[in-house]
Amino acid sequence: MTKQALSLLISNLPYKKFIYFRTITMAQNISSVQPTDVCLAAPILPGQAEAWRRFVQELQGPQQLEWRAWCKRAGLRQLQVRLQTTPQQTVVLLRAGFRQTEGWPRSIIAGKAPFDRWLREQILALHGVDLAHLETAGRQELMLDIEL
Repeated sequence: MTKQALSLLISNLPYKKFIYFRTITMAQNISSVQPTDVCLAAPILPGQAEAWRRFVQELQGPQQLEWRAWCKRAGLRQLQVRLQTTPQQTVVLLRAGFRQTEGWPRSIIAGKAPFDRWLREQILALHGVDLAHLETAGRQELMLDIEL
C-alpha cells in the first residue's frame, strides 16, 4: 500500500476504528526465523493528541530505560511511529518489526512487569484500545497483492 493510499484510507476512517496490517518478511533460508512486521493505524481519542505527544516524550525521557528493556523483551527490532492529522481526527501510524513470526509478543498482551501494565494503560487511555484483545483479533484474509 502506498503512503498516499494509506493517507486516503486514514483520512476517511470512522472514529474508533483500529486498523491492523501484518506482513511477513520472507527470509532466504526457509529454516531461519522470519521477522514479522506489524503496521497499525490507531486513531487518538478526541482531545488526547497533546497527551499522546507527552506520552512519547516520556518514553524518550524518564521512561527511556524501561522502554528500551520492554522493546528487548517484546522482540522488537525496529519501530517507526508517525502522527497524521486530518480534519476529522489524529491517527498514529505505527510500523513495528518483531523477531517472532506468529502472534503478538506476550509482553504486549499480558506482561506482568510494572512498565508493561503502565504501557497498556497509556494506550487504552490515549487510543481506547485494550491490547489484551489482540490475542483474539482473528485472522486476516489477503484480498489483493500486486507487484508492479
